[in-house]
Amino acid sequence: MFEAVLGLFVPAIALVLAVTFALLWRRMPDRTYVASIAAGFAMLASGFVWFHYFVSMNNLASILVMHVLFSATAIFLCWGLVKRANRHFSIPTAIFVEIVAGVMMAAALVSDDLRAWLFTVNLGHGLLFALTTQELSRSKDRGIIDNSLMFLAGLLSAIFFIRPVFTLFVQETLTEQAYRESGLYPLLLITVGVWALAISMTLLIAVLQDQIEDLKKDAEIDPLTGLRMRGAFEADAKDLLIERMDDHRAISMIVADIDHFKQVNDIWGHQTGDVAISNFGRLINDMVRDNDLCGRVGGEEFCILVSDCDGPQATRLAERLRLALATLMHDGMGPDLRLTASFGVSSWRTGEGYGAMFARADAALYAAKQGGRNTVVFEGETRNEHMAVTAEGKSDVERRSAAAG
Repeated sequence: MFEAVLGLFVPAIALVLAVTFALLWRRMPDRTYVASIAAGFAMLASGFVWFHYFVSMNNLASILVMHVLFSATAIFLCWGLVKRANRHFSIPTAIFVEIVAGVMMAAALVSDDLRAWLFTVNLGHGLLFALTTQELSRSKDRGIIDNSLMFLAGLLSAIFFIRPVFTLFVQETLTEQAYRESGLYPLLLITVGVWALAISMTLLIAVLQDQIEDLKKDAEIDPLTGLRMRGAFEADAKDLLIERMDDHRAISMIVADIDHFKQVNDIWGHQTGDVAISNFGRLINDMVRDNDLCGRVGGEEFCILVSDCDGPQATRLAERLRLALATLMHDGMGPDLRLTASFGVSSWRTGEGYGAMFARADAALYAAKQGGRNTVVFEGETRNEHMAVTAEGKSDVERRSAAAG
């Protein structure tokens, strides 16, 4: 009776955890690591049920089924842990490791002494969790939860490597019956059960933490454009400028405003105006790099903080955005009608804060508006001095460059 209950200890815990994480994944479908953790605990439950009730050391097929189930457990759990940390986990490499371990395990079964088998069956799993621990250690800005998950992954890896070595010292020979009747088997079940509870509790806290972060990000993102709202943009921009004070890398700011936007709302309605704003927001997001900050800082006003980019480079980016918007169609407006935008550009000066940098870019934007709109002006210049747009849609600078070429 005790043996039957003991055999269900780990599977019961793992099954409850699998269901719990599966339900969480349904609430957070974009968090694929949660689904992977759920699958890992489901495989763990299946593996221990199979091992306790169906495995026979004289039946190679049953041994291989057990190895596949436990290998899937390790791969799903390791991938989930690494995925949450936004690190890389190679599934082909993991499968190769487990296949090699499985071949070694099958070869070890030629002997009635199971000590060699016990070592090989733990080898692959231990190596995967060791690689996972190494990958988690490379994550930047780790918090308490991240360090706890890394510690638990490393602890399980150590258990996989230490347990077979410990068995070599306490057992002169190890048969199937001796293993099941010894204290090693209950110790294994209790160890895995406690570890599963510890890592699941930590993961539940991690999932809750991630969900709070998602809600926070949703509150900071403009639903119309997908860009940061003004408050979130300014906070991130100030943090980025503080970082730049240490490394002195170039950084520039682009402020853009859709021309005659009030007329869009008055003539075609606010719904069409929303479409235009949404289209311009997506255009900005598609044309900048991932490490650039983009925000909607007013009704039809946008701001971009461009990293590792000096004034001339940022001016060229603004010009590309201007030309792209001028060719973009907007639902609700006539097929031959296009919107334009004006742009102001400033370049960061050492020790300068966000407010001063924005003020200079905004002043350049005002100069672009005063100069006739649909143009790019760099700080301290006027429309005619820098990017005066011709009737053909090219700037004087571009025409002169083309003629010179």
